[in-house]
Amino acid sequence: MSRDIIRARLRPFGISFEKSLTDLIRGIRANNQDPEKLAAFFDKSIQECRAELKTNDLELKSMAILKLAYLEMYGYDMSWCSFHVLEVISSPKFQHKRIGYLAAMQLFQRQNNDDVLMLMTNLLKKDINSGNSVDTGVAISGIATIVTPELAQDICDDMVRMLSHSKPFIRKKAVLAMYKIFLKYPDALRLHFDKLIEKLDDEDGSVVSATVNVICELAHNNPKNYVELAPRLFGLLKESNNNWMVIRLLKLLSYLCLEEPRLRYILLPEVVDLMNSTTALSLVYESINCIHNGKMLTPDDTKVAKLIISKLIGFIQNSDQDLRYVGLLAFIKTCKIHKELIKKHEKVIMASTYDPDPTIREKSLELIDSLVTDRNIVSIVSRLLVQLIPVDEQAERLESINVETELAFQSPLIVSDKYRLLVITKIIQICSMDNYERIPNFQWYLGVLGDILNINAENRLAGVERMVTSQFMSVGLRVPSIRSRLVQRCLELVLDSSRLVSLKEGLYNCMWLVGEYYTDYITTLDDDDNDDSDNEEVYKITGAQIIKSVVAQEDFDTLTDLMDPTLGVYIQSMAKLFGKYCLSLRLNWGPEDRVHVIEVCQILIRWLEKFHQSVNFEVQERAISFTELLKLVLEAVETEEESFPNFLVSGYAQLFEQYPIKPVGPHAQSRIPIAIDLDTAIDHESISEFQRMLAGIEEKETLQRQQEEYEEELVSEINHSSDDHGEDEPLKGRPERSDRIGDPFYISMDTSTPDDVSISEPFVETKRKKPSKKKIKKEKVLVLGDEDPGEESASEPVFKPKKKKGRSKLLIDSSTLSDFDLTKSPDEPDHTEEVEIMRKEFEKLEQKQEPPVVVKKPKKPKKKKLVVIE
Repeated sequence: MSRDIIRARLRPFGISFEKSLTDLIRGIRANNQDPEKLAAFFDKSIQECRAELKTNDLELKSMAILKLAYLEMYGYDMSWCSFHVLEVISSPKFQHKRIGYLAAMQLFQRQNNDDVLMLMTNLLKKDINSGNSVDTGVAISGIATIVTPELAQDICDDMVRMLSHSKPFIRKKAVLAMYKIFLKYPDALRLHFDKLIEKLDDEDGSVVSATVNVICELAHNNPKNYVELAPRLFGLLKESNNNWMVIRLLKLLSYLCLEEPRLRYILLPEVVDLMNSTTALSLVYESINCIHNGKMLTPDDTKVAKLIISKLIGFIQNSDQDLRYVGLLAFIKTCKIHKELIKKHEKVIMASTYDPDPTIREKSLELIDSLVTDRNIVSIVSRLLVQLIPVDEQAERLESINVETELAFQSPLIVSDKYRLLVITKIIQICSMDNYERIPNFQWYLGVLGDILNINAENRLAGVERMVTSQFMSVGLRVPSIRSRLVQRCLELVLDSSRLVSLKEGLYNCMWLVGEYYTDYITTLDDDDNDDSDNEEVYKITGAQIIKSVVAQEDFDTLTDLMDPTLGVYIQSMAKLFGKYCLSLRLNWGPEDRVHVIEVCQILIRWLEKFHQSVNFEVQERAISFTELLKLVLEAVETEEESFPNFLVSGYAQLFEQYPIKPVGPHAQSRIPIAIDLDTAIDHESISEFQRMLAGIEEKETLQRQQEEYEEELVSEINHSSDDHGEDEPLKGRPERSDRIGDPFYISMDTSTPDDVSISEPFVETKRKKPSKKKIKKEKVLVLGDEDPGEESASEPVFKPKKKKGRSKLLIDSSTLSDFDLTKSPDEPDHTEEVEIMRKEFEKLEQKQEPPVVVKKPKKPKKKKLVVIE
C-alpha cells in the first residue's frame, strides 16, 4: 500500500502528517525575531505548498491553498497558483469550496486574470444555481469581490433570479452583490431596476435593510433617479424600528432633498420628532446630519437650530473624544447658518480650544470667527497667545485665565508646529476680519503682532514673519493715525542687526513702511504709546540715522537670492527715505544742513554702488537708476549753496509723493472688463471712443479727489474732538493698562530704541512722555476701505478655476454611475457635448454682429413634478 493511500485513510480520523495552517503560524512566530531565518522559513513553506499542489488529494490541495492565501498577506505573489484555486473551488465539499473562494477573493482582484475568470464563469453559474443554499451564498460573496465588466454581463441574469430565492439569506446577499454588478455594468441598473425596488416590500427585514443600503449608495452619485421612491422610503422611515436602517434612510432622504427641496416641509418635522424621541446618540447625530446634508435648516428655523445646539452641547461635553469631535463638526455647520446662537456657548467653545485631542482643538478654532466681538476679542486673543508660549510658562497664566473666565481648569498643552501656525493664522484672521472692525485699539493690535514675532523667534515657523509684516502693511495702508507708531515698530526690527537673518521673510515689508510713511513718523507721535515705563524717553530717529544704520549692516550678502525681493525694496525705500528726509529740512535749511545732506548722499551712493554688479537684474537696475538720480541731487545741493535745492522739490521728491497709495480689493483686477480688441485697426471712431473713456477717467479722478478732501476733513475733526475731550473715561468692559501690567497672560512687547542707533547728531528730536494710566480704550479712528472697481459685495473673482475631480484609488469606483440617467433609453444617443459646442459657436457669432431686437412673448412657467408623500 502506498504512502499516499495510507495518509488518505488516516486523515478522516484526525491523523495528519502534513503541516496545517496552525503549524505555519507557529513557525512564523518562532522565527519572527531573526529576519534571515524568517525569510528562509517562508521560502521553505512555499516550496512545500508547491509540492502539495502537485498531488491529486483535494484535502492536501485545499490546505496548501489556505496556507498560500495566508502567506499572500505577507506580500508574496501567489498568482501562479490561480488554476489550482479553481480546482479547489470545483470540489463538491463545502469546506474545500470555502477555502477556494477565500483565495479567489484575494488573488483575482488584480489585473491580468481574464483567462482564469473566463474559466471560472461556469463554476460560478453552477454554484449560484446549486440546490445547496450554503454553496450559493459563498458563490455570491465571491462574485461581489471579483466581479469585472465582462463577468458582470455573464452573471447578471443568474443574480437577478437569486433576488426571488426562497431563503432570505440568499436574497440579502444577492441584493448587496447587485450593487457591485451595477458599478461594473451600469446598463444592468436600467434593465433590472424594478426587480431591485420590489425588495423594499420584502417580508424579511434584513432584505429590506440591504435594499435600502444599495439604493442609498446609488443615490449618493445621482439622486435624481430615485426621487420617485420618496413616498415609499418615507413610509419605511415611520414604520421601521431598526435604528441602523433608519440611519440609512435618513442619509438617503437627505440626498433626495437636494434634488427635490420641497421634501423638507414633510421630512423636517419627522426628523425633529425622531430626534426628540430616541435615546440613541448615533441616531440623534444622524438626524442632525440629515438636516444639514439635505439643506433643510434655514435662517428662519430658529427653534430647530436651538434644539440641534442643545443636543450637540451634550456631545461636546461628553467624555468620549469621538463624540466630542463629531459634535463639534455638526456644531460648526449649525453656527454657519445661525451665528447668533454660538455666542451663548462661549465657555464651551473656549474650553474646547484646550482639549487634549489636537483634532478637536483645530476644529474649535473654526468657531472663533463667529464668537469674537469688540468686547471679548482681547481675552480670546490672549487665551490663544498662551498656547504659543513654552509649557512651563503656561500654567501660571492659565490659572488666572480660568478664574477670570469662570472656566473649568485647563492644563498646559504641548502643541505641534502645525497647530502653532493655525493659531497664529486664526489670531490674524479674527483681528483683521470686516476691515478691522473689532479692533478696540490699534496699538494693542501692533503689540499682539509684535508678541507673535518675539515668540516665533524661538520656534522659527516658516511664513510667520511674512504673515505678520503683511498685517503691518495692511494696517499702515488703512489706518492713517497709527502710521507713526507702526514705523517706530518697523524701525526696531529693521535696525536690529541680530534679527536681520531671522526676519528675512518680513524685512522688505518693514522697510517699505519706513520709506513710505517716514513723514508721518517724523511729524507726529502718539502720547499714549504702549511702553513699559511711564517716564521713558522716546526718540524720533531721523532719516540720516536710519540710512547710516542700514548702510552699516553687513548681512546683506545673505539676501542675494534671485527670487528674494528684499534688496530691491531696500534700495527703493532708502532712496525714498532720503528724499523725504531732505524735504523735512526745507523750512530750517542752513549751511550745516547742506553739509550733512551732502555727506548722507555720498554715503548712500557708495552703498548703492555695491549692487551695480548684482546677479539679480531687478536689484542691479534699481541700484544703477537711483545712483544716477542721487548724483543729480548731489550736484544740485553743491551748486545751490544758500537756498534749498529746487530739484529736490520739483524733481526727485515727485517720484515718490505724486499720488498716495490706497488699499485695493484683492480681486479688483479680475473684475476690470477687457473690451479692447487689439487686432482691430485704430480709426476715428476708436479715437473718439478713447476720448470718451478718458473723460470718464478724469471725472472719476475728480470724484476721488473730493473724497480724499472729505476724508482729510474727517480725520482733522476726529483729532480735534479727541484733543478737546482730553483723557476720556475708559469704556465699560475694557481692562485698564495698569491692570495689564500685572496681568499674567498679557504678553508685552519691548519697544526700546535699538542700541546701534546713534543719538548724538543734531537732528534727533526727543520727547518726554507724560505719565498715564495703562489701559486699552476704544479709539475713534478712520479705517480706509478697499478701492474696488467692481461690486462692493463681491468677494471673489469673476472667473473661478474648475477643480478636477481626482479618480478614486479604490478598486471599485462608483463614479461610473454619477452621470447615469435611468430616464434615458439605452439606445438614445447623448448629444450633450455636441449641443454645448454648438452653443459656444453661436455665442461667438452673436458677439461679432449685433442681433436684431425681437420682442418675445413671455413663456408660461413649466410645472414641476411634485412628489406626494402620503
